[in-house]
Amino acid sequence: GRLHGYQLEGVNWLRHSWYSKTNVILADEMGLGKTVQSISFLASLNQEYISGPFLLVVPLSTLRNWQREFEFWTPHLNVILYT
Repeated sequence: GRLHGYQLEGVNWLRHSWYSKTNVILADEMGLGKTVQSISFLASLNQEYISGPFLLVVPLSTLRNWQREFEFWTPHLNVILYT
């Protein structure tokens, strides 16, 4: 998969905020790829800096979607679901 330009901008903003040690919230209209941007951000941290673990808290109704997206975008990361 490839990120759209606005998604890549979101990932870069998350990375900049992480470098600056600034807490942020990624929020926009539904369907613009916040899940993919978040996963891409974590994957970039994993490849360059931190091996994890990472903890994501998501609504139960979206849990399987997050798992599928992780498997598609970052097959090298080990994902464990807790409910």
